[in-house]
Amino acid sequence: MGVLARTLTLPGFLLTLVTGIGMVILRYGKRVPGWVWVKVALTAAALAVATSMVAPALEAGRKWAHWSAEHGQLAPQVHDSIAQVTLYGGIVFVLILLTIPVAVWKPLLSFGPRRGGELKKAPAPPVSGQGWDS
Repeated sequence: MGVLARTLTLPGFLLTLVTGIGMVILRYGKRVPGWVWVKVALTAAALAVATSMVAPALEAGRKWAHWSAEHGQLAPQVHDSIAQVTLYGGIVFVLILLTIPVAVWKPLLSFGPRRGGELKKAPAPPVSGQGWDS
């Protein structure tokens, strides 16, 4: 993993995850809805894939690019590294994108008994001749 990733990107990801969990606990207390844990799991999975798969593939690609520049020819391993970065980066991107619908449609992902019971119907409008206008 590069210096920038170790000193800026990884701490930023971890800070986002920790502060997100902290805000959830402050907001919901001990009764955290299920959709929140789905979102946390997706974010944590994206972080794990980014640090364990994308970062090493980027480091290998960087190493082979330097080798290619020093030797004046493109190393065949550069293509493999780029393919790995693209694949794993795409997985991270999809995991992060999946957090959006989880956050938008959160009531549909609530687990356990629903609060508030059934929907209440609006009162019927008054009929002419009955009530106030007679």
